[in-house]
Parts: sequence; structure tokens; C-alpha cells
Amino acid sequence: MLQLLLSIPAAAVAIFLASFAFSSVAERERRAAFVSAILLAIFLAIWLWAESQWRVGHWTPLLVTSLASLCAALVFFVPFPSRRALQTVPGNGSSVTRVDERDVIFSRADLVEGSPEYEEYYQRRPEFKDVDRSLQSVSEMGVPEQEMYSPLVSPLTSSASRILKRNIELVDGPVSEKRTKLGAETATRLVKLAASRLGAEAVGIAPLAPECVYSHVGRGPEPHGSQIHLSYPWVVCFAVPMDYDVVRGAPSPWNTIETHSCYAQVSRIGVVLAAWLRALGYAARAHVPGSNYQVMLPPLAALSGLGEMGRIGVMVSRSFGPRVRLGAVTTELALVPDAPTRSGIEEFCATCLKCAVNCPAGAIPTSEPQETRGVVKWTISAERCYKYWCKLGNDCGICLRVCPFSKPDTLVHDVIRHSVKASPLGRRVAIAADDLFYGKRPVPMLLPSLKEI
Repeated sequence: MLQLLLSIPAAAVAIFLASFAFSSVAERERRAAFVSAILLAIFLAIWLWAESQWRVGHWTPLLVTSLASLCAALVFFVPFPSRRALQTVPGNGSSVTRVDERDVIFSRADLVEGSPEYEEYYQRRPEFKDVDRSLQSVSEMGVPEQEMYSPLVSPLTSSASRILKRNIELVDGPVSEKRTKLGAETATRLVKLAASRLGAEAVGIAPLAPECVYSHVGRGPEPHGSQIHLSYPWVVCFAVPMDYDVVRGAPSPWNTIETHSCYAQVSRIGVVLAAWLRALGYAARAHVPGSNYQVMLPPLAALSGLGEMGRIGVMVSRSFGPRVRLGAVTTELALVPDAPTRSGIEEFCATCLKCAVNCPAGAIPTSEPQETRGVVKWTISAERCYKYWCKLGNDCGICLRVCPFSKPDTLVHDVIRHSVKASPLGRRVAIAADDLFYGKRPVPMLLPSLKEI
């Protein structure tokens, strides 16, 4: 009986390693499958040897094996309170300076030299002029001069962009004079169900934090530079995951197509959801790519419980990592907010440097979060990132590919995510294990169906 009890922790470790090996084979992760199989073989050999020693009266090897296995299990499953404060989500609107969308790299890249907008902007922000001139010489993606240009695939990007821009005119509209009475709890359940049925994988609700609203228009149908006055009290945030098999082939033109495909989904969800709310008698505005954002989606999505802000400056989801595309609808309909989540992601990012180490542009910081505009957060170099995009001819995506949280949402990876949430030691083990199983600089993999193109 004692032998059986001592064998239970070891059996649990063996089952986990075997499951990881089979899961890695299914995911076509050759290195992870090989390493896990080797570790499983070594562990089984030690366990069987310890069992044989027990049978001849030497109980110490089995006891040590059992205790070591139990300690490994404790790393994954026993929760320890985190001492790190969640800092990278805005929380005090009075002390945070709103972002001017004209300062966003995409808005600056769109400026046409000699235009009134160009002259006005650089008279006001001369510090950006020299760096932006170099950006504007390479600001168009998907052209023949770029490294990863594909004459067959790259034109899909511009075609998708034209479709996305058509939705810009649909983000707002007249509100029905006949209002359907809805309680906040009923409305919340209905809105989440509608967004899910429209294709959202995750939906969250938050009060619209004023510091997450842009101060001036940089892109969109409204006049460039006009002030943004968004008084809706609530925001509905939703996410659509990018296909993991496509993302792990990044950088490639197909990754950019996947980005646009997901943008098309969140755009459709947003404009339909907003139109539906207006039909119910409640003012609502969609914020969609194309571009017609009046709010900053990543911090709002974090406030609505969809994830946490990560080192690469975007929201990282527990189930999909940073490989999600976000949409939002602001509305006057009274809703019940979700609470921000604590999944250990921010603490994980504080120690894990995988995205920064693998970033070819050196755009991702390796330092601790710094205060910017009153918010303590990581800030990437948008100029370096965007310039590398334009060098390649696509939106890179290496940081999405190498992020440990981008792994598929399977049972095995979910156990590891639980460890990251529960234990500081588990986070460090997970970081080291990711390097061991997948490599410090994981190589991109292409879908088998795309290799022939």
C-alpha cells in the first residue's frame, strides 16, 4: 500500500510528460516531442530502478523519486500570492494624459508631404520629422521591392484593406426613437451572446476609461486633427484569435492575410453589434480597423477582463496569448462590467524576454515597465517595428509566434498556464521549459498546405 502511495506522484509526472509528447506530435512540434520523449524515458528508467530497489528492501530511491515528483506537482498546482502589483492598466483618469492619435505611427506614415495636415503636424511635433521622413520612403507594404513580397499572395493584403475601409462609414448611425427597455444584467447577457454568435471568441465589458479615448483624430472619416468627444459610459470589447498554425509561420505574407482576415471579422462584429444596439434605441459606435478607432483597444480589453498588458505593448490573452485581434463598441446601454483578470501574464512578461530577444528590429524593451503619460507600462519602439514591417513587406508577427502564451489552448498547455497563474516558481519553470522544449529562438514553421506555393 505504501509503495502504491509513493508511486502516485511519479505516475502523475510520467502521465504529464507522455501527454506533452503526444500533444507535441499532434502540433508538429518536433523538438518539443523529442525532448519530452527523452525526459519521459529518463524518468521512467529512474522510477523503474527505484521500484526495483524497493523490492529488495532499499526504500530510499523510491521515496526520493516520490518526493521529487510531489515537489514538481506542487510547483504547478499550489497557489502562491503574487507580490507584484498590476500596473500596466490605466486606473486614474485624472493623472493620465490622453494619446493624440496623430502621434500614432500609422497616422504619421499616412501624412502626405506638402499637405496642410503634414505642415501643421510637423510644425507642432518637429521632433518626429526626420525619423518619419525615412519611414515614409518605405511606408507602403506589399510592393515588389520588399524582402518577402509574393506576386500571388501580397496583393491580397491591399485587397483586404480596401474591403475593411468600406466598413468605416458604418460605425455610427441614427438611433431608433423607440427604445427597448432592458435591465443591466439582461442587457449584458444579451450583448455577450450576440457578440459570441457573431463570431467573437471572447467578450468583456468595462466602463469607458476616459484616458483610453484618443484626444484627436489621426485616421478615419472625421477631419484630421478634430477633437474626439466620446461620452458613452460603457465599452464592449471582443477578440478573435489568429490561427496558430499560420502565426507560427511568421513572418510571411500569409500571416498578414490572417491578420486582415481577423480584422474583417472584428469589423463585421463591431458594425453589426453597434447597428443592433441603435435599433434597440441606444446610441452605439463601433471602433474598427481600417481605421476608425477613437479608443485604445488593448488597455480597454484588459480592463474588461480579456487579458493583461504584455511586454510587447498589446493585450495578452490567457488562452491565445497576443495572437488575437480586438474590436470594440462604445454604447450608452447600461451594462454590468467585468473585472480585470489576474492570470500571471504581467508577472510572466516581467521575467520572460523571449519576444525582446527574438525581435529582429530591437523594438521591444528588456527593461522594467516605465511610466509613460501617467501609466506604468512597457512601450515598444513603434518606429523600429514599423520600419521592419516595411522592409519585409508584411506585419512580421515574430513576437506573436514566439510568445509562450500563443501555444494552442489544449489541456497540457492549460496545466502550464495554471502554473503561471498560481506560482512565481511555476512561472520561472515555465520560462525555462519553453526554452528547453521549443528553443530560445524558435524557427518559423509553414503550414504543409502552403509549402507548395
